[in-house]
Amino acid sequence: MATTPSPKKLTPFHVRNKDLKKDTATLFIRIHTRKIDVLISTLLQVEVNEWLKATASPRAWLAHQKKNYQLHAKLTQIEGIVKAHMAKIDFDREALDMDVRYISESEKVDAERRAKEEAAAAERKAITKREEAREKARTAIWRRLSTSI
Repeated sequence: MATTPSPKKLTPFHVRNKDLKKDTATLFIRIHTRKIDVLISTLLQVEVNEWLKATASPRAWLAHQKKNYQLHAKLTQIEGIVKAHMAKIDFDREALDMDVRYISESEKVDAERRAKEEAAAAERKAITKREEAREKARTAIWRRLSTSI
C-alpha cells in the first residue's frame, strides 16, 4: 500500500496557524537553512478551507492547480525566485521581498513605478524652468550693466 506524501511536500507554501480560523489568508513560504531563517509573505490571498483541502492529497492538489492556474503560475514564479536568491552568495531579504511583491502585485508595482517616473519627470521640468528663469534674470542684469557702462 502506497502512502501519500504529506501536505508539506506538495508545496512549500503554507497558511499561518493564526489565520486558519479566518475565511481568507495570505500564503507564506519559509526559508530555513543553516544561515538563513526567514518567513516570506507572498501577498497572495487564498481561501483557507479551499487551501487546506487542496494540500490534503496529491489528487486534490492537481485539481486545485487546474482550477487556479493563475495562482499556481505565480506560486511557481515565486518559488523559482526564492531558489535563485538562495543560490546567491549574499542573501538579500529586501531584494527577495521586492521580487516577490513584483510577481504577486505586478499591476500595483507598475502603477507605482509609473507614478514615480511621472513625478521625477515633473520635477526635472520644474528644475529646468527655474534654471531658465535664473538665466533670463542673469542676462537681463548683464544687459542693464553693459548698457550703463
